Amino acid sequence: MVTGDTEKFKRHRVHKVPLTINEIDEVRGHAFFPQELKKRFKEVGSQEDVPENKKMVIAKYFYASWTWYALEYDPETERFFGWVDGPSPEYGHFSLLELGTMRINGFAIERDLYCGEKKLSEVITKCQAI
Repeated sequence: MVTGDTEKFKRHRVHKVPLTINEIDEVRGHAFFPQELKKRFKEVGSQEDVPENKKMVIAKYFYASWTWYALEYDPETERFFGWVDGPSPEYGHFSLLELGTMRINGFAIERDLYCGEKKLSEVITKCQAI
């Protein structure tokens, strides 16, 4: 996790200057939303009409007891749609920029670099078992 304050994050925190995804990547040392994921979301498209047991999680972001499982991405709004596992698990929209810039007790939300694609039904079953 990113714990240090860089000048860019200080600028954002103090002056509320929005960070770009490129600046976020520079600070993290890895791509928060790499081109391969953008391409994959475009290939998959909307999963609205896909049966529940066949919906696929394309990307996973996490912080402590919160996890965001992204099923779809809209490049125009830079928002994901997916399953949010927190105190009250539910489907919802979440912003790429908000996930990328949010700091909680000095820690950043991270992308699970090793998650890979998974069926949403398996993810929900596992979350409910915990």
